[in-house]
Amino acid sequence: MILHIFECSKCQRQQKHVTSTPSPLGLSYMSECATCNKIQTFKFIREGNRKEDWYTNTLRQINKKKSENQSDKARRKNDDIDRVAI
Repeated sequence: MILHIFECSKCQRQQKHVTSTPSPLGLSYMSECATCNKIQTFKFIREGNRKEDWYTNTLRQINKKKSENQSDKARRKNDDIDRVAI
């Protein structure tokens, strides 16, 4: 099985497809882009590398981005600390 990487022509979001056919050089297709939220053209950019592009590594990349985004956001203070005893 061969992993093919396609890229959205507008936002460069990547989609991955596993097929048994050779690399589809010059091939493009239309599909809904999750980032753009509408139908866009996806162009073939390269054949995937199992170590970099495979599913488990993709999950690691997503989790890493989530943890970086959470650490960048301001943390909300605990409401109990702000209460004054009467």
